[in-house]
Amino acid sequence: MNVTNGAKTVMKKRYIAIPLIILLTPYLMWMLFSYIVIAFKDPVNIKLKKVDYGDYYKCEPGVYTLGKSAPYTINSKGFRNKEFAKKEKFRVICMGASSTMGLQSEDWETWPSRLEQSLNNVEVINCGLGGLSSFHHVAMVEEINSYEPDLVLYYAGYNDHSIVAVERYPGPERISRLAFFKLWMRWKKTQLRFLIMKYSGYDIEPLTPIDRWLLRYRANLESIVKDLDAPIIIITQALNYPADIRETAMEGGDITAKLNLAYRDWQVYFRHMDILKIQKRISKKYGILIVNTGEFYDGGDELFYDIVHLTPKGNKCLAEVIAEEISSNRQLNPIKKRIL
Repeated sequence: MNVTNGAKTVMKKRYIAIPLIILLTPYLMWMLFSYIVIAFKDPVNIKLKKVDYGDYYKCEPGVYTLGKSAPYTINSKGFRNKEFAKKEKFRVICMGASSTMGLQSEDWETWPSRLEQSLNNVEVINCGLGGLSSFHHVAMVEEINSYEPDLVLYYAGYNDHSIVAVERYPGPERISRLAFFKLWMRWKKTQLRFLIMKYSGYDIEPLTPIDRWLLRYRANLESIVKDLDAPIIIITQALNYPADIRETAMEGGDITAKLNLAYRDWQVYFRHMDILKIQKRISKKYGILIVNTGEFYDGGDELFYDIVHLTPKGNKCLAEVIAEEISSNRQLNPIKKRIL
């Protein structure tokens, strides 16, 4: 009798253990894969501090050199900018992430600095912070308003759909493998959506949202637009697009037919397509200006270090496009006289 009961107990444990093993095997395989293949780097050697305004981090004041990058001069406010002077000029504040903060460029070579050099009697403040997404920019609005901007330029979007982006700036901590696994699964859902669109011509996203970051991004962007105390201009973020899809992408068109799974960085271009569409809708809904950076690519080669970060030449070309738009667009007539 005891032998029979013992056998039944063993069988019950097997019935429990086998499903658990089946469920855990994919994650354990992922963990093994991540340790062998994916190089998780330690945080960069830069001192960070959490701010009082919201859930985001800024750099401690000082001068930092990150690898081969040019020195970063951080002011007392935690931004890569000279110290904020008492407001006496028309003040433009640039919001964004690392592409605004500037990567491997001298302080004066970032596009906000270049823009200030292109406009007369204007103060341009660089409030870009590396790694931030629209989630963090919503939290930043209160601080931005405290600096009394007359105009805000918003140049961002990549971090909202990047595979390594998270909804919380990691600060001194690095992203966990579990978080990266969730982001990897989000990318697989994007792959499914892409395949259905490419081979059936039907987008399942509006009917059955699988990329819920799109809903969050739209809500965040609307919040930023509504809560800022100053007019905002959205600048479409430039990516290192191949020439054959660049024009369609910058017009907010569907580039799905021109992409395939063997195309390098196809998922980045595909996801960024949604960012541009949402920005266009928000611009139309609230009657705000959106600057298309298509002419930026006329600057020639060597505009990017990678898929998103601008070289000093790229920063200069972007600043020229923005300055020209500000100078020539009639929609800005009410404030243009105060700028030029």
